[in-house]
Amino acid sequence: MVRQYDYDNFILNVLEVIPQEQMLDSLRLFAREVMPHFKDDRRIRRRCAKAHIAAERGRRRALMPPRYGKLAVSEWGKSAPIINGYRTDPWKLNGARLLEFRYEIDDESADALLPPALHPAMPAYATFAVIDFPDSPIGHFSVGEVRIVGRAGGRPAAFVASSFCDSAAACQELSARRGYPVTPADVALTARHYDIVARVSANGHSLLELELRNRRPLPSLHLQPLPSMNLACNREDGRLVLVQVDIEAVFAQSDGGSERAIRLDPNAFRGSENIQLMSPMSSAFAIADLTLARIQVICDPERPAESGTTYLD
Repeated sequence: MVRQYDYDNFILNVLEVIPQEQMLDSLRLFAREVMPHFKDDRRIRRRCAKAHIAAERGRRRALMPPRYGKLAVSEWGKSAPIINGYRTDPWKLNGARLLEFRYEIDDESADALLPPALHPAMPAYATFAVIDFPDSPIGHFSVGEVRIVGRAGGRPAAFVASSFCDSAAACQELSARRGYPVTPADVALTARHYDIVARVSANGHSLLELELRNRRPLPSLHLQPLPSMNLACNREDGRLVLVQVDIEAVFAQSDGGSERAIRLDPNAFRGSENIQLMSPMSSAFAIADLTLARIQVICDPERPAESGTTYLD
């Protein structure tokens, strides 16, 4: 939560780490002890009064009730991939080339692309990525994906709204072993000295295009991957679950860029019409050794992750 007074921002709470009553006590103290020492301005005094009123109201009701996704789980579940149980080994994918954009999106429409188990991010944003895997146990393949970012309880996570892949063997592995909603498509990533261009297409029709211009070095700290959450049906018991796929990365190179361009077909996949691009947040290209960790966490997609999470042995 952020409150703004004149031109200073005061961060009061992040991810509900501080209990709300303690946060409200801090607001009351600020209104009582700090605000009177600001410049003698009627505007400041009005804000002081409003802050005090807001804090007092907080005694009776929550200032910001928790929000949850509104995905129609039963409808999406009809076409969810079938996963062959949860016993998986880590999958090492060395030398991967990754182009990822993070873009702020309209939050009202984006809530329809997050399961009720997850809280929407604030602000709402999505990741758009194209990844080329030159070295894998099943050969070379490339993937394009769109993820809506949220959090499972206090853990950041990204729901995979759609995934595209240019290899039949990789489609089978990603879908049956880790629950990715993979669709066959042509996926291309071209890295040049001054820019990186990526394209996902089907039958000659472009579905997603990313372009990063004016490359420059970027600290790999900015590229730590978020866990993926995949809606899948477990073959062993027929249960519809969210499968958490943790991604480990060791970076060899990372670049940013001063200009970026993104084009998303509103009919690229089911629900893509709910993604309304607002403003760019970050963009990066990287070369890294990636590992898809073994499945350790699943969630009930229709219950808050705080109570619907199962940790596997």
